[in-house]
This record gives sequence, structure tokens and C-alpha cells, in this order.
Amino acid sequence: MKQIQPIQIWANGHPTEATKLNLKIVSDNLNNSAVIYYELLSKNNNAIYENEYNKLSEGNLTIEGEEYLNWNGGNNEIYTLCATKLNLTLI
Repeated sequence: MKQIQPIQIWANGHPTEATKLNLKIVSDNLNNSAVIYYELLSKNNNAIYENEYNKLSEGNLTIEGEEYLNWNGGNNEIYTLCATKLNLTLI
């Protein structure tokens, strides 16, 4: 999970700030294509535990072709690539 520059998202009838980007690999053929699941999250102010977040948005991104070949499999690189695709700024 990485912190992002806050963005406003309409969630459950209210504008809410997303402050975190979370990624999970759904599939990777280890050749030329991967599917990445993403979540945009906000801090849950009513949470019992310190690190609880509310999911505001989710979806899948496909990394293929030149993007896949240039990705070295590293965590930081995939966060940068996905943040760019989603027009987000990592901080």
C-alpha cells in the first residue's frame, strides 16, 4: 500500500478523499501480460484498529507489451506504473 496525493471521490453520496493506493496481482503469465487489481482507500476515522481503511474505488489494470517487458517485477515500479495509469501522484 502506498500513500497518494489526496483526490476527491464521490462515495456513498458524499465527496471523500482517497489517500492510499493498494495493489494486488490477479494474474501474471510471466511472459508478456499481468492483471493488477487496485483499490483507492480512505482512512476509516471510526475504526477500532489504527490501520483500517474504506474502499472508495476499485478495478483492474492490464500491464502488457512494452510496459510489461520494462517492468522488472519490483513493487515500487508497479506502483509507479499503476499510479501513472490512474493519473495519481505517489507521495
